[in-house]
Amino acid sequence: AASVRTVEMDLLGQHASSVETPQGAVTWLAQGLAIKESALHVMKDKRSLKLTATNVQKLAVIRRMDRLSSDISKFIDAVTAHMGSAIEDHDETTADEAESEWEEQNDDPHCNLPLPFIHIPALPLPLSLGHRNCKKHNLAVIADLELQLRVGQENDTLHSIHLTLADKAVVFHTKVPHISKQSANTHTWGKVHQADMVLSRHAQIYRKCCKAMVALEADETLLERYKPLVNQDLKVTTAISDPNCSVHHMENLA
Repeated sequence: AASVRTVEMDLLGQHASSVETPQGAVTWLAQGLAIKESALHVMKDKRSLKLTATNVQKLAVIRRMDRLSSDISKFIDAVTAHMGSAIEDHDETTADEAESEWEEQNDDPHCNLPLPFIHIPALPLPLSLGHRNCKKHNLAVIADLELQLRVGQENDTLHSIHLTLADKAVVFHTKVPHISKQSANTHTWGKVHQADMVLSRHAQIYRKCCKAMVALEADETLLERYKPLVNQDLKVTTAISDPNCSVHHMENLA
């Protein structure tokens, strides 16, 4: 399955000389999807900082937040070049659920970072308008580009979920049955907890991609291929004699 970078490269080649596609639109859209992913990770990492976090750990998150804020500003500044005034003219544009979630995670009264709050607006992607309004504003081509990039993003996310499940299965198979010391027990279950956190993030991205595909009116073939995730899909429930087999745990979703 094609990754988002592969899809981006293919689209750049296909639309290099297209008069219907604004120059730089493919790259701009890909950057928008990357910003949304980055924001999710940064806000969750900020929220997970403990009061005992070192200055180095705090500074790393602060720098990421600063870069994120800069990337968002640059992205929004370029919206007119790619979507005209469609976003401004569309009064019913609403923020994606992700933005409200990011702001909720961001508004942490227990956080004592120098940058306690960073505003993350709804990014002006075709998704914000919906497919019908994109057609109305002659942006159907741009909406289709976002849809194709979303497919690549889902492929990347599923691949990451597969790998994380494989890692978790290996821990259960090789580490958990042989725990004998308390220190080893803490370390091993720490790895399991870390894998669960990674799975949760990837699942959140995947689910948002699924919603985006519906809003962008993906055809039934795509919607059937990228089915909604359920919690059971993210669990390693059986003993595995060959750790490599765990890679296929979710093959029905790919």
